[in-house]
Amino acid sequence: MTGASVFAERLARLRDRLRAWGLDGLVLPRTDEHGSEYLPPSAERVAWLTGFTGSAAHVVVLLDKAAVFSDGRYTVQLAQQVDEALFERRHSLHHPPSRWLEENFPEGGKLAYDPFLLRKAEVERLGKLVAGKGGSLVPVSPNPLDLVWDDRPAAPVAPVAKLDERFAGESSAEKRARIAAEIEKKGADQLLLTGADSIAWLLNVRGADIPFNPLCLSFALLARDGTCRWFVSPSKIPPELHLDDAVRLEPVESFLPALDQLGGAKVLVDPAEAHVGFLERLERAGARPVEADNPVLLAKAKKNPVEIQGAVSAQRRDGAAVVRFLAWLDRRLAEGGDGLDEIAAAERRRRRLDD
Repeated sequence: MTGASVFAERLARLRDRLRAWGLDGLVLPRTDEHGSEYLPPSAERVAWLTGFTGSAAHVVVLLDKAAVFSDGRYTVQLAQQVDEALFERRHSLHHPPSRWLEENFPEGGKLAYDPFLLRKAEVERLGKLVAGKGGSLVPVSPNPLDLVWDDRPAAPVAPVAKLDERFAGESSAEKRARIAAEIEKKGADQLLLTGADSIAWLLNVRGADIPFNPLCLSFALLARDGTCRWFVSPSKIPPELHLDDAVRLEPVESFLPALDQLGGAKVLVDPAEAHVGFLERLERAGARPVEADNPVLLAKAKKNPVEIQGAVSAQRRDGAAVVRFLAWLDRRLAEGGDGLDEIAAAERRRRRLDD
């Protein structure tokens, strides 16, 4: 099967699923349930469906047409990777998904979305748009694309490592106490964390679930007393990893059921970060979401002296690597530069980084 026919077949299967569910379309942002920009293979839904591998994209699939949206960085890549016979190629600023839907979504139609891939404000905007056309916005779980993605890769299970306090500059217990105080100030009982970077900072852990990003994909609930429930795949936890007794490890599969058990609790949730599916799950359980900024983000942004020194040291090492590379490049050019092109230079740079 040719590349074009592979994506045509995938698009056709997705449309068959939408028809079977009585739906007229699906919006698909390129992200995962953690709000990640860089994704593991198991979350590369946009790439699987369209062939586009850029880091920023939205896809809208209707029963008779579809479109891929990205920004100006990817104009050439869109043209190279996306078959325009299957998907219109659109600039997300000049011709955004909302405008395209206004032009193409059928009157009275049903537009599906995965609630674990969109934030509250995004869902509200889509809801108003669809309502203006006499239609309805329909949350769907599981994602219909996942049901036709037969060879979907398994979720990553890279091992977790503990970040030594000599690099973090502060223990996880101290960080949790600081954030717990902020939870109490907001009048909440728990803080919901879905972003991998927030959890990495809070627990002083690092992972390798995403290439070039030292993150472990997981979830957490931090209580106002500083205790933490960390929902993570047991396969990621090596025997030598020891966290303090106030951090309880639980399987990642138990995260949503844990939310169902928070009836009556006040749970601090950042609606600009956590996707709407988690908010709705809490509300159905009888919990009382407290919508506020994630206090970890500001705490993480304010670097302590150890972190500042670490950044300075990293810049020095990086600067030395750049100088070595430029010196090599000058020597090659002085020798005539035979066989030297961007690919050869990039390969030399990569080898030095791997050394």
